[in-house]
Amino acid sequence: MHNTSYGLEHIVEIIASGEYPAKMFSIPHLSNRNQPFAATMTAPVKILILDDDYGTSDLLRVILESGCFELMTTRSPEEGLELAKRTPPDVIVLVLNMPDDEGIALCKAFRMICAAPILVLSSNGRQGFAEKFLNEGADDYLVKPINNSVMVASINRLARRARAEQEANRANGDH
Repeated sequence: MHNTSYGLEHIVEIIASGEYPAKMFSIPHLSNRNQPFAATMTAPVKILILDDDYGTSDLLRVILESGCFELMTTRSPEEGLELAKRTPPDVIVLVLNMPDDEGIALCKAFRMICAAPILVLSSNGRQGFAEKFLNEGADDYLVKPINNSVMVASINRLARRARAEQEANRANGDH
């Protein structure tokens, strides 16, 4: 049996690169609750999915439940906003099947109540449409149909960024 020893910086670099899921690593000396990276690496990513299409939301649930994700789903914009206030997610996935203006207003509303990154999934790939959302508070915009691995990679990237910002805020004494 070959035993390879990795330094902490090397492990963090590998995890940050997205090459390996954090749950593949067992790092005993990081299990202390006072270590900020321990919580970041082992806590499941909380995702709020807002989708008014039963078929799409069920498909998203099947795709995302197989990963290290904790899902909250709703089909109601009002309930989605309430969930985001009550239980702040790591990432919001907003599946747009609504008129453009309503989707942008909803994106702005989420941005006002929580700092979670917003991933917009839409079948609208018209020029300028994604830019509207990105300029109004969305953090990423993917056009359906979407490759599952690209969507999961985008969610993981957004979650890593959000958690790094949270850790930086805690280290600076911000709440």
